[in-house]
Amino acid sequence: MNRRDCRFLLFACSLTTFLLLLPNMAAQDRAHDLAGQAGAAKAAKCQNVQTMRDCHDNYPTGCNTAAMYDAYLNFLKNQKPDPSLSPESVLAFQDFTNLEKKIPSGLSSNNHASHSSQLADLGEGNIQALVGYLYAVKQEKNESCNCQLTDPDAVDFHMWVGFDASSAVKVQKKLLKPAALAALKKKSIIVEMTPHYRAEVHPKWTYQSVSPMVGRQVKVVGQLLLDNDHYKLSQDCGMSGASKTQCWRATVWELHPVIQFYVCAQGTACAADSSAWKSLDDMLP
Repeated sequence: MNRRDCRFLLFACSLTTFLLLLPNMAAQDRAHDLAGQAGAAKAAKCQNVQTMRDCHDNYPTGCNTAAMYDAYLNFLKNQKPDPSLSPESVLAFQDFTNLEKKIPSGLSSNNHASHSSQLADLGEGNIQALVGYLYAVKQEKNESCNCQLTDPDAVDFHMWVGFDASSAVKVQKKLLKPAALAALKKKSIIVEMTPHYRAEVHPKWTYQSVSPMVGRQVKVVGQLLLDNDHYKLSQDCGMSGASKTQCWRATVWELHPVIQFYVCAQGTACAADSSAWKSLDDMLP
């Protein structure tokens, strides 16, 4: 093979590699693609919204009676990422606490769009994974992102994922008193399953099917999001000066919406790349 042929072969190999990586690279630039739409996100007043379908077909940012809420935050919450997207990385607890320290100065509970570019630089909007233990699941109440609907099929599932295996065993066996569980939540990451995503992609994900997974080791894949609605001293334990008696979450950074949910199917803990992870969908009838 002469030198010209070698150069052509190297070029062809490089081009092939680039083309193979391009779809995932494009998928992981969701952060800045979404941030570029921040200015178009507008709050809306609800008009005859009766069902979850009415809401999410007609209101990309949700709605309420006064059109008073953080529209870009709701726009992000209501995204429907492709469920086949691979996570950019597996985030550890320390990754979330580091992100908390990088929250832009001036962020409040209602000005997400003003900081969209800075948050995109931190990865907000990209798909990430988290491995931990499911400590608790809560069926949320009415929220503007879901057009203030209250039906169980039209609200989010609020889930706390922590990192202590021995505590998870106690949670599973219901051995913890409320105060002890509350203390665990303060060191947990919030992940949320949204109603329209459940309906369209994972119809088996109901509160009744997810709740029995409490105490199990889980791997969660979802969109990295900063829920600034909870960026308050009374809620976010990661804030400097947070009320340690009132706060109930380690950080306002979440995975939201969840696009894939796996449970460790072996007796011992699963590594992030283990073949023993089983999709929740496959575990349900």
